[in-house]
Amino acid sequence: MEEPTTPPIFEPAKEPEQTATPTMPIVPAKKPSKAGYIIMGAVIALLAAAGVVMYLWTTDQSTKQKTADAAKIADLQNQITALKAEKADTKTDSAESDQAAEVPSASDKENIIASITSGNTAALVGYMASSVHVVIAASESANDRTPAKAVEDLSYISGATAPWDFNLSAATLAGYAERDYKAYFKANSVVGKSADARVVVFNFDAAGKINGIFMSASDDIL
Repeated sequence: MEEPTTPPIFEPAKEPEQTATPTMPIVPAKKPSKAGYIIMGAVIALLAAAGVVMYLWTTDQSTKQKTADAAKIADLQNQITALKAEKADTKTDSAESDQAAEVPSASDKENIIASITSGNTAALVGYMASSVHVVIAASESANDRTPAKAVEDLSYISGATAPWDFNLSAATLAGYAERDYKAYFKANSVVGKSADARVVVFNFDAAGKINGIFMSASDDIL
């Protein structure tokens, strides 16, 4: 027979020995030194100074901008005033031009034309100003004349071939006004052209009196 076996004896497990955990010593917080306070004060002062400088710079820029804006507004107002004045002058010039266009009167114009077509130029004396500027194209003749002398000067066209045309087209008159003698062709000028292309022009002062006579041997030289 086999001998009975003895069961093994189990010993209880030993708990591990606990070791003491070293604790860190508590170090009290250091207070800022006197030098630290000085530095902090300096930094605060610099920040404050920077703020003041920024405020002053911003204020200065705002003032400059306001000044520039005021100058621009004043300039625009001056331009508006100038434009209004120019417009007023234009209206005045237009009114003066309209007034000039009203002379001579229709009856005076008819009588002036009749004096040329009939050859009775002596009748023009009563329609002339005290001084008449007489110009002959393509010559050196340009003189201020008395009415009587101006009538004598009209003999330059006395040999013109009839009929005379004092109802020239707007295109013809515009063509004359674009050439070398354009100064003598005005809005209220009385302009006539003979059958052989001689030209006579009468100009007037504000009173409707003849103060200028222009003559040309041919409209080709105008």
